[in-house]
Amino acid sequence: GAACGGQCGLDRGSGRPHMAPSPSVPSQPWTEAADGCADAPPPPPLPPLHEAYRSAEDSLRREHSPPPPTASGKSTGTKASLSSEAWHGELRSGWLFKRSGGSVRPVVQRAASVAAGTSAQRLFWRRRYFVLTGVHLSYWHSEEAAQSERAMGTLQVVEVDDVVVDGVEVLLHFAAPQHAGSRERTTLCIAGATPEEAEEWAGAIRQATAGRLRSMLPSGWDVGTMLNGHAGAAKRVMKVELGPGDALLSTIQDLADYTYICKKTRDRRGQEVPVRIEVAKVVCVQNVGAWMAYERARERVRERVRTSEAPPLIPEVLTASTLSANPYAPSLGNLDEESNEQWLFHGTRVAAADGITDSEFRMDLAGTHRGTLYGKAVYLAECASKADEYSEEDDGGLCRMLLCRASLGSVLVQRDKKPSAPELEAACRQRYDSLCGDRWTAVGTFREYVLYESSQVYPEYIIYYRRMYQGELLQAIGQFTPEECATSERARRLVPHAATLAQTHPDPQARYRISLLLGAHAHTVVPALASCLKDDSPLRRRTAAAALAHIADFTALSRGSAISTISEDSKDRERTNPLSMAVPALVACLPDPNEAVRKAAAQALEQIGTVAAKLAVPALAAQLSDPSEEVRCAVAKALEKMGGEAAGPAVPLLAQCLQDANVSVRKAAIAALGQMGAAVAPALPALIECLQSESHCVRCAAAESLAKLGPFAESGVPALLECLSDENVGVRTTAATALGTLGHYAANSGHTADALCETLLDCHEGVRAVTATALGRLGKASTVPVLVEALKDTSEDVRKAAAMALGTAAMRPVAASSIPQLTKALKDMNEDVRKAAATSLGAYGSVASSATAGITACLSDTTVSVRKAAAIALGQIGNPSRGTIQALNERLKDPNEGVRKAAVKAHEYLSRRRQESGHTGHEAISFAGIDIDLAFHDRIE
Repeated sequence: GAACGGQCGLDRGSGRPHMAPSPSVPSQPWTEAADGCADAPPPPPLPPLHEAYRSAEDSLRREHSPPPPTASGKSTGTKASLSSEAWHGELRSGWLFKRSGGSVRPVVQRAASVAAGTSAQRLFWRRRYFVLTGVHLSYWHSEEAAQSERAMGTLQVVEVDDVVVDGVEVLLHFAAPQHAGSRERTTLCIAGATPEEAEEWAGAIRQATAGRLRSMLPSGWDVGTMLNGHAGAAKRVMKVELGPGDALLSTIQDLADYTYICKKTRDRRGQEVPVRIEVAKVVCVQNVGAWMAYERARERVRERVRTSEAPPLIPEVLTASTLSANPYAPSLGNLDEESNEQWLFHGTRVAAADGITDSEFRMDLAGTHRGTLYGKAVYLAECASKADEYSEEDDGGLCRMLLCRASLGSVLVQRDKKPSAPELEAACRQRYDSLCGDRWTAVGTFREYVLYESSQVYPEYIIYYRRMYQGELLQAIGQFTPEECATSERARRLVPHAATLAQTHPDPQARYRISLLLGAHAHTVVPALASCLKDDSPLRRRTAAAALAHIADFTALSRGSAISTISEDSKDRERTNPLSMAVPALVACLPDPNEAVRKAAAQALEQIGTVAAKLAVPALAAQLSDPSEEVRCAVAKALEKMGGEAAGPAVPLLAQCLQDANVSVRKAAIAALGQMGAAVAPALPALIECLQSESHCVRCAAAESLAKLGPFAESGVPALLECLSDENVGVRTTAATALGTLGHYAANSGHTADALCETLLDCHEGVRAVTATALGRLGKASTVPVLVEALKDTSEDVRKAAAMALGTAAMRPVAASSIPQLTKALKDMNEDVRKAAATSLGAYGSVASSATAGITACLSDTTVSVRKAAAIALGQIGNPSRGTIQALNERLKDPNEGVRKAAVKAHEYLSRRRQESGHTGHEAISFAGIDIDLAFHDRIE
């Protein structure tokens, strides 16, 4: 009964077989050759399944003209589109024998084969009407039933992974269990009336399988080779190693480099953090079963996303932003935007990498290698360095990492430090498709992407790589020759990567060591970076420009003070500075199609500074009309750094930028004009007009620039005076500061002092403080009473500023009358005011001798800074009394070293004054009967 599936059984009385009635179809006798009872020539061999696939592929391409594959030949993630008639139309139909029962035991199979064509055949075989389409193989009990009734069994031809012909029998093996009637089967055995008929049916099934697979799998997959071999679970899996010259290797290395962030989590388990991973080889995984499961899951996600209201992920996935700037990214394969498909990394052990790609991710094994913070799920990373934490080296030092497609769909973002895994999983399954564990925000490490449905992930590439540590990286860079750096692809990768680490490595000592190495080998690494500026990848060009900016900033070779020590001649400076070698390439990047590259090039030229001015200024000036606001800002800042006569030709275009719609651009242009000196003349009216701008930020920037221009901005003083009554506190503060900076250039205007005196009554203490400082620089006698009154201000900052102003070089000739008030300020409640008063009194010298007693009292002040200021002031005033000398001697033993040194300095002042007055030196200096031991001075020093 089991053998024939319930169609026949044993007669309970006789024990003889009870034969079921024959179907109402004409019988077709089996041939002798089929029964094996006569010598008959063996049937001709059938082509293997992979050859049938190729034949079917060619015929379907000719008949239905599907879309051509992508230029790269890699997976596109989309199906080929064929008409429904091509797949659902009937390819073949007819009567066949189907072996009954589900037993696959060899003894039963042999018995069924022997019974074929004999009187016992009904025990094992049933005659059925089969219909083959491009999608299904179905069967009915009669031809009439095939027109109206539901099939007795329907099997998916796409799941056929092997077709074996043995005489008249055809054995089909399925990659996944098929539902046929009330049972599941992984094999189906059918038989034709003749070997020829069996061959024809086998060929048709092969062709249908191959054609169906082609319509469902990515273009470029070698399905024919994949299907050639013995049937089995991993039969339809093929792994193809990429060739050495494949552009995809370079793309994946770039992806690893630009997503590698040196951070350490507890998953590293105390091991040293590599600074880079070097891709050794890449294997493309072609897994039919896993791909079709992923395709179904991706379609489900796509449908849910269409009705979801979840906000997009911000910032976007790091791999997406990296690949968007890589011209070779399409070689990886297109992504499905509707399902939010992304490329993500998965680090794993050596054995697990093969297991996952041969079958699928197993949720029951989640957490066996590392923790499961968000529950049992598939964990993916946007950073190669995070995935590396889960990888292990084999005996040859190679690690494995998977690069996977992941349909993220609607993403739930979790930023808690201690999340609840069950709650997150429940919420994610109800309303979302994936989870982003944002540990970047929570604890400053990485973001992980968690998927609770393993079918939403397809591992497409196995990356074999080696870890590179800091010492190896530094050694490699140190050994590069200039010729290698200019031509070697390895140098063009390592140098920009090292420069990035010099800015982003979490260890400040590592950043310093790498920066120091790059600076020391600037003549070697600069050519490599200049070569990278010509690369096809905008991401590499941007990174190279940023690296040059960092080297210029760190080494200070581009700064005027540092360069001037090398040579006083500008030509010698350009020749000595290795960064000058990169200037032509940076200038060539200014009109780059990529906005980020243009911005980075301008920033690098800014750091290089005047060395680049001769060649860069014309190109920078041309980019002031760049469509990008950020680029225009960066260009203006570069021109500001070059300044003076070198950047003079850019002044007219900078003047035009003062009308820019973007405030930041206008501010940057104003700052640049502030460095132009005499060359600013054509733009000065427009610059002064900016003091009336509707933006207070622009007004402040204009006031600051006018202050930097000094004598060239004298015509802007009236406009600055008007700004003293501006409604914005920042503008009033900046205007007062600018007037003070201009000093006597501003004092030439008869209204400046009066306007500042009025501003000293401003309601805002910050404005009053900077106004007091500005008055101190004017040197006008009319301002002394106002400053003296300011010593009584309620704000300690104003009192301090007034005290300092009264002691400036400009005010001392006209402000000696303020000494009594400054002496009173020595007793102010605020220590900064007391220190300022002592400092100003000391600046007056002997004129302030009346304040000696008050200053001497300050030597016992509780504040260190006041005691230091008092000691130096006493030395400056001179003519000390007996009590003053004694107090200074006591400060020689002060617990604070700074005070002791100040006391020594005061004695030196006094000694110098005595010698200048005609007294000769002795081993001891005597003042008012008090001896000061000079040897004690030496011990203090």
